Amino acid sequence: MDVRDLTRLAHRYPVINKFKFKQIALFICLATDFKHDIAAVHPSSCPTEDSPPPLLSIVHAQYLCEATCIPYPFAQTLWDIAKNNVWSMPSAKDQKREIDKLYKTLGWHRGITRTALWPHNTWCNNYSCPRQGELCQLNFKEVVVFTLDGVQRAKVAHLYCPSCCIMYCCNYRIHDQVSTHTYYDHIPKWIEMNEHHYIETKLVEEWTSAMVISATSASACVKQYMNMYAHRGSYYNPDYFTQPHLTKVDTGVRFSPILTTEQVWDAFVILALLRDHHFHSFALSVPNTGLQRVRFNGAMDYRNKWITPSLLQRMYAYLARGWQRWP
Repeated sequence: MDVRDLTRLAHRYPVINKFKFKQIALFICLATDFKHDIAAVHPSSCPTEDSPPPLLSIVHAQYLCEATCIPYPFAQTLWDIAKNNVWSMPSAKDQKREIDKLYKTLGWHRGITRTALWPHNTWCNNYSCPRQGELCQLNFKEVVVFTLDGVQRAKVAHLYCPSCCIMYCCNYRIHDQVSTHTYYDHIPKWIEMNEHHYIETKLVEEWTSAMVISATSASACVKQYMNMYAHRGSYYNPDYFTQPHLTKVDTGVRFSPILTTEQVWDAFVILALLRDHHFHSFALSVPNTGLQRVRFNGAMDYRNKWITPSLLQRMYAYLARGWQRWP
């Protein structure tokens, strides 16, 4: 459906003018995802392989109208208008796959990536900051992200406030005169491993569950990821690998696309510390410099010193209650 079709339909069906464009677009998008269900309720005498059915069932019409905030009496009219587009459009998953391919072939060499890591705020959140307006000083750099959809090329943005001398990154902030960086008060979507490698938090949560429940090793997590997830995309190889075989040419990224056991362990530690600090309403602060495996040692030692007396106190209280109930 192009602009000319919309113009002709607007003259033919004045009811279109009653609704917003996003309502009609959502109607078409939702109907495309379950068009096989729409076809299944019609008898076999009604061909639906190449052409849409003439009528929309009551249950599907009710769902589409409630989801798009369109009055129910207009459901069949909208179906008559949009059914040909619904039947010819690909599903949301196919569209996502095609969009990912367009980003890789046409956008990556221009610095345009679908995955972009931005700070969660575009304003300086320092209450004493005299600056008014959004932060405009940007600093972009190319990174590699390990996600459930595979190894992807991405870019990370840093915003700088010249009044407060604070750099806002995607998951923490840095002050020019302080030797530590402080994480935000929420669990970030991405966990930074080094300057050019990030890992999706959902993936780290999956590794954490595997380590806690089934005692999975970090090397096993690496092999599982490289075999199941890293090869997704246009460079997918159906062969089974016990060792990673991805290269920079395969993925189209500038930096190493190979996940390491050190990165898995670092992600495990960082997510554990972030969860603990978030639960106790504290902000996690670590040094800016030094090796990745050393920077979080101070936070780990502080956590261990705090948790050991706390666990002992709870254990003594539990034993005391048990002794009181003993006959």
